[in-house]
Amino acid sequence: MRLKKFTYCSEFKCMAEKCPESCCQQWSIFFSKSDYLKLRNAQCSEELKKTIEKAIVKINADSEGFDYAVVRLDEKGVCPLLDGDGLCMLQKELGGDGLGYACRTFPRLKTKIGEDTYIYSLDMSCPKTAQLLIEHKEGLALSERNYDGGDGLLNAGVYSAPAVSAGWEGMPYYWVIKNTQIEILQNRRLTVCERMLVLGYFSRKANEYINHGEGGKIPVLAGRLKDIDISREIADSLKPDQSRKSYGVKSVSLFAKMLLRAQNRDEGHLRELFRTVADSLEITFKPEESKPLNIKSDKNIEASFNSAKYLEALEVYEKIEKERSYIIENILVNLIFPQALSEGIWKNYFIAAVFYNLLKTCVPAFLPKAFNDEELALAISRTAKMTVNNGLIKKDALLDFLDNRAYTLPHAAFLIYFSQS
Repeated sequence: MRLKKFTYCSEFKCMAEKCPESCCQQWSIFFSKSDYLKLRNAQCSEELKKTIEKAIVKINADSEGFDYAVVRLDEKGVCPLLDGDGLCMLQKELGGDGLGYACRTFPRLKTKIGEDTYIYSLDMSCPKTAQLLIEHKEGLALSERNYDGGDGLLNAGVYSAPAVSAGWEGMPYYWVIKNTQIEILQNRRLTVCERMLVLGYFSRKANEYINHGEGGKIPVLAGRLKDIDISREIADSLKPDQSRKSYGVKSVSLFAKMLLRAQNRDEGHLRELFRTVADSLEITFKPEESKPLNIKSDKNIEASFNSAKYLEALEVYEKIEKERSYIIENILVNLIFPQALSEGIWKNYFIAAVFYNLLKTCVPAFLPKAFNDEELALAISRTAKMTVNNGLIKKDALLDFLDNRAYTLPHAAFLIYFSQS
């Protein structure tokens, strides 16, 4: 077996009580049946036993997955197993084995590709991960080595995402596709937005080739895209004639639909994050948000916003991308690498295109006027938490594009590019 991972993964160390936004708060923390039973029978102090009994409750007695039980957060949305010093009571007394699957693994992402490869990366909704992405100006590098069998979760077949079956029709070309996607995103002779356009072209073609049993064409296409003139010509051909104003309308409309869905979710922190962005752009709705709105039934909902505020936010984002484009590059590479190609090469790309669009709307909303790298990392992690981790892109936004027959490369280009004039 082989293990492929970003080299920066070896630098990760949880910030624990120093984390600006602990993963021990504001979102659901699940336990599997085996982890729950092991914890209830653990040898620990009476104080911890009582806390466990109150804090962890069964929610799905029939589940054989990770949602058998959940932590009941306190009134502030904080895990009651978090001690006064900001450290986990379970880990203090029971060590890592006392933690549930989510707590043992986050922000580590691990899965199996085919019969012979494991992959490993980090989830950027963790502020520490985002900090590492900011620190690596040279770009993200992949390493590969023989798997030494030391990971108990991998040995048990427990992964962060569904494994990619060796029987998937595109498996012979998996690493050609994945490596080419990363090479395109790391091609610094193109702007970030040009790389995203070329990536869209490649992903669309690769998806079509796999669907039509023509996978042998993928290495040829990958080879052609190494020619900078060909890549630049493709990017230029895909750039839509779209003003900043038109781009802003599309971007806010996309965000507003996700905002409405977030209002109907249980996670209070998620709603707060969306509201922070909405307030920064002064987004309002017609009809008014006097009740939970469902965009499937309320087809006449319209969102308006302060265009001057949007342009201010866009300028903040553009300054980051222009002066430190490697940060956006690293964010996108980190997003693309763990995506399972078997779920749809084009689907994965469209998720990245939507996320790239939302970065421009969301990241500036979480930044003070003068900010440091730690504050930028927190803004990036919050944006990832809002948009990628909770399924609002994967499960909802993509359906909107499908319903509107906009699940195409030209529409993806509208999410990515606007004229500088």
